Amino acid sequence: MGRHQNNPFRKFFIFKCESKESICNIDNCGYKLSGNHAGNMQRHVERNHYDVFQKIIEMRKQQPVDKSTKFKYDKEANGQQSIYKFVEKSTISVSITAEHVMNACVELVTINGRPFSFLEDSGFRKILYPIIKELNPRLCISIDNVKAKVSKNAKEARECLKNDLKGRLLLLKIDAVTCIDRSILGINVQYVKDSKIIIRTLAMKEMKEKHTSEYISSIILDVLKSYDLTVDMIYSITTDNAANMLKTVALLLNYQSYTEEQEMSDIDDYKDDSLQNDYFPDVVLANNHSNSIRKGIRCVAHTLQLAVADSIKEENISIAIAMGRSISKKLRTPIVRNIAKKLIQKKSIIDCPTRWHSTHDMLERLLELKPFCVDMSSSIPELQMSSDYWLKIEMIVSVLKPAKITTKLFQSENMTAGDFLGAWIKLKIDTEKCDTDFSRILLNNLKIRENLLFDSDAIITSIFLDPRYKTMLTTPQIDKARIHVLHTYHTIKKIYSTANEPTLDFKETMTPLEDDDEVEVLLKQNDKKLKLDLNFSSCSILEQFDSYRRKPRINKKGCIFKFWEEMKVDYPELYTVTVNIIAVPTTQVSVERAFSALKFILSPNRANLSEKMLEDILYLRLNN
Repeated sequence: MGRHQNNPFRKFFIFKCESKESICNIDNCGYKLSGNHAGNMQRHVERNHYDVFQKIIEMRKQQPVDKSTKFKYDKEANGQQSIYKFVEKSTISVSITAEHVMNACVELVTINGRPFSFLEDSGFRKILYPIIKELNPRLCISIDNVKAKVSKNAKEARECLKNDLKGRLLLLKIDAVTCIDRSILGINVQYVKDSKIIIRTLAMKEMKEKHTSEYISSIILDVLKSYDLTVDMIYSITTDNAANMLKTVALLLNYQSYTEEQEMSDIDDYKDDSLQNDYFPDVVLANNHSNSIRKGIRCVAHTLQLAVADSIKEENISIAIAMGRSISKKLRTPIVRNIAKKLIQKKSIIDCPTRWHSTHDMLERLLELKPFCVDMSSSIPELQMSSDYWLKIEMIVSVLKPAKITTKLFQSENMTAGDFLGAWIKLKIDTEKCDTDFSRILLNNLKIRENLLFDSDAIITSIFLDPRYKTMLTTPQIDKARIHVLHTYHTIKKIYSTANEPTLDFKETMTPLEDDDEVEVLLKQNDKKLKLDLNFSSCSILEQFDSYRRKPRINKKGCIFKFWEEMKVDYPELYTVTVNIIAVPTTQVSVERAFSALKFILSPNRANLSEKMLEDILYLRLNN
């Protein structure tokens, strides 16, 4: 459909199709315009025949607006559509309540991260006052009232979460951070509900004392008490490799194996790269029952970071990285950067030495800038590097690429222990394919760290209950999972009633990993170890365990949630265990994301928020 041709200024022009020109015929003007554009015609008349232009404008003001016309022009719009042509009313009527206005203000200071002082800004009050006047002149939207509403909403949200956690074992994740001189302990809980893994923030507690394990564990116990939960209900605690966090796990589960000297008082200096103390001890639940053995869970994302960090410390690798860092810094100097900009070159990246991800990105960008560095090395000696080191940097980037991809997979909030194992297997396969000395060093460090990950009964059992990857476990590991399932089932029966038992109600929600045939081939090879016997009678949880063990593995792209929903009738007791522990968290990345929200809320403009108000704001924002 063509443009509308009803602009009144067109009548003063003659369009020549041959030359595609519009000729002005006002007083034999004869001025030629390219094309047949009404806007250009109008501007020509305004500039060269102003008396005619004013007559047309006066005529249009006297005529009613044709609502069926899409394009209307006036002097002020200078040939463009004018918003005033579409405004039919000076006032509007909307459906809104006082509660809606108050909730919107709460959302501004919680979800949107605006400071409370925003409520007193003159521009905001000009928008708000007319609304309040029509709703209820006595309605008061003030900083104090909105703070009270934030606290009330946070209290109601905590009550909802308290009810949600009834009848469930607790799968916790903990971590700590310092922001604007305030230390915060983050506590998350993870469980399955309505076909998906749910992650909720139990609390973001400010720590005002030294970050010892005793102090941290006391905060966690107070948080559990506020939700009417006990330490007996804890099934797993996922944390990083910080010594104080490791001891906190041990203390919470009634087992002490660390000395105070092994702790790290500063939570930001938490890296413990040595393997001497790099383990989780066996721990026992507070009921001191002999069958209540549990183990903490290491964050697999953090464990991968340590494995890579150990690998890049190798002398030849570290020297190549240092040379690449030196050249990258030179590329960011003003003189060199200006030259690069003129040649349309990307900006180099400077890494943070404690974050190997940034090191990979720095070297990858440096390879993109290699032609520029080679061309300029004769005039700028600092950009010169031998071809051997360029090849070594290429090798480092290619070896670290699978680890970077895997780390991103570990950021998924819906990742189960089986998903972790699939990604870990893929990482080892791709790393081994590189077939270099550095790849072999990295592969060896991955295997060392893998042994520490698989030291957890919770991880082993969760992997076994994943019908996609259960064949990857060894016979001793399966026997270990068998005993753990039995003890877990008895713990569930003791603590909870079946009336409040949660259900899976699963459907396909998991995002499958990328297609990797090597993993599927390896899984099929392990299928042969199983004896397929599908006939069974549901008598005890151990018999159900053994029967499930003999069932064939499903494809790695299958949905484990759907599988267990179908097995609910055949394996009722095993289903009871599965519904509680299938969502066991293998990472604590959700706590890290909560800390990102903390930096958004606890900004320099809001540094004086009270401890209680900061916690309430974060609770509403994180559990929105």
